Amino acid sequence: MIISLTGFMGVGKSTIAGLLAKHLYCKVVDLDKLIEQEQGMAVGEIFSSMGETYFRKLEEKSLERLIKENKEKVLILSLGGGTLISEANRKIIKKQTRCIYLRASLELLTERLMTHKGKRPVVDSIDDASLHEEISTLFEKRKPGYEAAASIIIDVNGKSVRALLLEIMSIISGTDFSNPLTNKSL
Repeated sequence: MIISLTGFMGVGKSTIAGLLAKHLYCKVVDLDKLIEQEQGMAVGEIFSSMGETYFRKLEEKSLERLIKENKEKVLILSLGGGTLISEANRKIIKKQTRCIYLRASLELLTERLMTHKGKRPVVDSIDDASLHEEISTLFEKRKPGYEAAASIIIDVNGKSVRALLLEIMSIISGTDFSNPLTNKSL
């Protein structure tokens, strides 16, 4: 079983994926990091030197190969914020994974992205005054892809990482991990 995490940049996909993999004793793959390893350069460098279209094609090929190679394994997959723009990616994620959409408000996303400028190629060139409006536009463009591929939607606003992890574990296992009697390991 492959569990994929999707959502806008800054929502916490990589953090949650890593913790979820530890609790499930399985492998975790961050699609952006995989592409960086395969290409020998950062996502930001790929964007600036070859363009977003080139990056999206790499993303499709890497995702397809990753899914094919791990079909029979338990794997947590953290998708890039723009991965589900691609119809091909939406189809493979919907069909081959249990996709969890981590949804956050635009205010929370803007706040988080303001503190991470310099690490996000899509927003690095946007001035702080325009950031909320640009994020809103980009989010609205990506939102249909998140919703189309998602098996589960979880709102992250106002929740700690631990609370999110417990919620996901409860959903995928059918066990109530919020109950202290069943929650000794978390």
